[in-house]
Amino acid sequence: MIGRMLFQATIVIALLNLLSRILGLGREVVIAHMFGATAVTDAYLVAFTLPFLFFAILSQALATVVVPVFTEYKTRGQHLEAWKLSSNVINLLFAALTVLTLLGVLAAPLLVKVIAPGLTGATAELAAALTRIMFPVLVFAGLATIFSGILNANYIFGIPAFSGAVNNVVIIGGALTLGSIYGIQGLAYGTVLGMVAATLVQLPTLRRAGFRFKATFDWRHPGVQKVFYLVVPVTVGITISQLYIIVDRFLASMLPAGSIAALNFGTKLIQLPVSLFVLALSTAVFPTLTTWVAEGKHQEVADMMRRALRIT
Repeated sequence: MIGRMLFQATIVIALLNLLSRILGLGREVVIAHMFGATAVTDAYLVAFTLPFLFFAILSQALATVVVPVFTEYKTRGQHLEAWKLSSNVINLLFAALTVLTLLGVLAAPLLVKVIAPGLTGATAELAAALTRIMFPVLVFAGLATIFSGILNANYIFGIPAFSGAVNNVVIIGGALTLGSIYGIQGLAYGTVLGMVAATLVQLPTLRRAGFRFKATFDWRHPGVQKVFYLVVPVTVGITISQLYIIVDRFLASMLPAGSIAALNFGTKLIQLPVSLFVLALSTAVFPTLTTWVAEGKHQEVADMMRRALRIT
């Protein structure tokens, strides 16, 4: 029975990931058509590097940590405490990411010089301006990630997977409308709006699942301390694995204009199989594994891991 449910969940997530990736490729086609592999596109991609890097780290680290801690409370029958933990983590994360965003906006020119020293003159100035526009993506990306983790912990997979498609649709719309009027700055604003939409689309389902927001900042809550205790080593490991993005941008910035854009388009294609199949399976299996660990069902965990490895 559980195997059938996991198979169905994996298929749903894979199909929605496929939709999101198709729209993501459509987004890249629209950007390439409107702005080409040019210095302007390079500036946009450099500006999005740090927000995207933080998002990539957050999405993996928080999903890895929040789901098992939330599930542990639910397994013990402490449902109200689990929702209280959610509010605490959301509020503390929002505050931390807001501060980080403000620092990123203020330090935008310096960040561009560090990430892409090969950009000079007007291109570097444009990249700094776009960085200021897009850094708020980080706040909404963090919230969207937490929302997705909570929903996944409640075995709700469809809406979190669908939020990626919503994000891409809004970015495409922003590129075609705002981009036509304001140029690359319009695309930057569309990028921010895309992540806002990906966050908001999850709220109705989150509420139906039982979440009720509370303005609490209890960092002494045992669950909160456990989340942040666990998230540090996970974040360090994921950060190291994601540093290639900065290295790519750093080296490509010293090549002819458009090199960063060309490298980005190629990377999107290479990552497609992993995002479709491996991510779908791991997302579907993870909540069940964490529940079994909390219940002490170690043999079931081992059997599920072997089954998942055979599939991949």
